[in-house]
Amino acid sequence: MTTPGFSRLRDALMTAVLAGCAFGAQAKIEQVRFAVDPTYPPFESKTPQGKLVGFDIDLGNALCQQMQAKCVWVESQFDGM
Repeated sequence: MTTPGFSRLRDALMTAVLAGCAFGAQAKIEQVRFAVDPTYPPFESKTPQGKLVGFDIDLGNALCQQMQAKCVWVESQFDGM
């Protein structure tokens, strides 16, 4: 005989295990494309050397690193995204 609390815990653990299996079975993402308008500092801007910098760039690079994917930055005007 199981207690109701144990049953709920067992169900929650099984759900977590199944969700983990489904996540691991997904195809690997090799490339992520981001559209940016580098005229909105501090979120997106360019250095005098032409390198993209800012919060959104840092966040995108961190996501790509975590996913082990290549980041591709596509510059575009905001109204064209």
